[in-house]
Amino acid sequence: MATCLPLSGALGSELLASLDALVFDCDGVLWKGDSPIPGAAQLVNRLQERGKRVFFLTNNSTKSRRMYGDKLRGLGFAAGPEQVFGTAPCAALYLRQEARLCGSVYLIGSAALRGELQAQVSPPTGTGCLVKAVEAATNRTAHVIGKPGTFMFECLVKEHGVDLSRTIMVGDRLDTDILMGSNCGIRTILTLTGVSTLEEARAHQESDSAERHKLVPSYYVNSVADLLPALD
Repeated sequence: MATCLPLSGALGSELLASLDALVFDCDGVLWKGDSPIPGAAQLVNRLQERGKRVFFLTNNSTKSRRMYGDKLRGLGFAAGPEQVFGTAPCAALYLRQEARLCGSVYLIGSAALRGELQAQVSPPTGTGCLVKAVEAATNRTAHVIGKPGTFMFECLVKEHGVDLSRTIMVGDRLDTDILMGSNCGIRTILTLTGVSTLEEARAHQESDSAERHKLVPSYYVNSVADLLPALD
């Protein structure tokens, strides 16, 4: 069962020493809109200076990897597009590598998704609206690429060969970031600068439901900047 421990002091130092790779969600964790979370860029940059591998996993499909790389650098993060795994590029990878799609794609998504599909699969033929509407119209269940599904993380592991036992997921949402970490068998950190609250995590922890226990983080911090002292 996940422990939901406050991460500070010696525990923070011990945890970082046990890690080779840290995987961050973006909005609500590293920035809000176009404003960085104070201390987030310093943390990411110092982690990499210490030899840690840093990656970014986002459910936002409105930006390509290149666009995310531009945003990261613009906000002071020393990071490039090869460190970013989002639903747009991973959806394109799924169609090419897993579904082995040949032919046209009817696109229901953003311009970023269109660009990734054009680069990796084939020209999309159209656009539309919501997944649920399509599921209802076709009487079929969509295959979810984003969190809490595991495919984006599997793409990261395949491309970069990270050791799951020395990797942690850092996010602000229990139902996506933390649940994905649980589904992938890695440790997790909830940061309280975004959507989910500590009270929600505690309620899941105290539940008798094994499914709700998957929503409980291993650790929590008020902000990712709280990890900076552990690097001193």
